[in-house]
Amino acid sequence: MFNIPPLVQDLLHSARGLRRAPAFTLTAVSALAIGLGATSAIFSLLDAALLRPLPFPDAGRLLAISERPPHFLRNTVSAPTYLDWREQDRTLENMGAMSRASRTLTGLGAPAALSGQKVTASWFKVLGVQPAIGRLFTAAEESTPLALISHRLWMQRFGGDRAVIGRTIALDGNPILFAG
Repeated sequence: MFNIPPLVQDLLHSARGLRRAPAFTLTAVSALAIGLGATSAIFSLLDAALLRPLPFPDAGRLLAISERPPHFLRNTVSAPTYLDWREQDRTLENMGAMSRASRTLTGLGAPAALSGQKVTASWFKVLGVQPAIGRLFTAAEESTPLALISHRLWMQRFGGDRAVIGRTIALDGNPILFAG
């Protein structure tokens, strides 16, 4: 007589039980599919946000430095502190600062809310990036109202027109010159 291994016997018994209860089988398979799909989606987000390297040259050498004052929830660095750090630094190749800034673009059709960043002139050197067109601003121009725009905004609002470089636009009602 042929002897069936215990694992195969268990699988056959389970298959017969699932075939006798199709509603339970459908529910169990659906729950597994939803769980696997959710797990896959969460891992994809984590991979894109945390695991994949940043899209900059030498991204492994980038370092974020901040301080957390006792009464603030967000990490922040004041301008004088940044200037002190930059002046006293003897180990970093370069240092730049950034702060988030929301602006409203006006004077070009319907107003558009833009999210962006205020950056120091060295910010782009730290990241190792250059604008596709136009130029970066210099340290002497840090207090001058200049703007660099994303490729997406350039295509959507300006139709990819290269003549936008050197043009003045209004952000929050203030004139800003496009550098790149």
